[in-house]
Amino acid sequence: MTVYDMIQLFYYVKPYQISGGPEWSKRERFDVVGKDSTAGTMERPKEDALPAGFKAQYEQMRQLLKDRFLLELHHEVRVLPTLMLLAEKKKKFSQVPCSSEYRLQHGVVKGAIHIASLTALLQAEYGMPVSDGTGLDGCYYIDAQWTNDLSDESLPSIETSLHDLGFQIKKVTGNVDVLIIDHLERPRPD
Repeated sequence: MTVYDMIQLFYYVKPYQISGGPEWSKRERFDVVGKDSTAGTMERPKEDALPAGFKAQYEQMRQLLKDRFLLELHHEVRVLPTLMLLAEKKKKFSQVPCSSEYRLQHGVVKGAIHIASLTALLQAEYGMPVSDGTGLDGCYYIDAQWTNDLSDESLPSIETSLHDLGFQIKKVTGNVDVLIIDHLERPRPD
């Protein structure tokens, strides 16, 4: 994986939350091989939900980036372009019981979905922060499909699908926590 990929994974940030660094760090790939007694497979939960063993693993990987790549970085809050999900005032939204059975993936939302889950999916779709300005709490039944491929006319755009559901996306600016790469070198040997 690239150093940028490693920073995203082990510092729990999105691509838009990393600034600086040499170009090679975004394109050159590296294999990281090691052993750890707590190793296993996992989906990536929020950092504060990580079990203690995984927190230690992620801290070890951060230290590896510092030791091998001489990574130095700092946090900074920047005002960046963001998006806000809004609910159309004329639309009546009916809350439904939350369900553990739903589809929430690239281009597809189907089931009783919490608005926070919808905004998280939209954040991944747009590749930038999406905040919830709907004022809606709880779960709502949503059934939508879209495409980001403008040449594909078989499905509507994401904006059209959201509009059909009674939502809109508004461009705004907001404070975003960003990691600034102050120093980074190609890896040192073992």
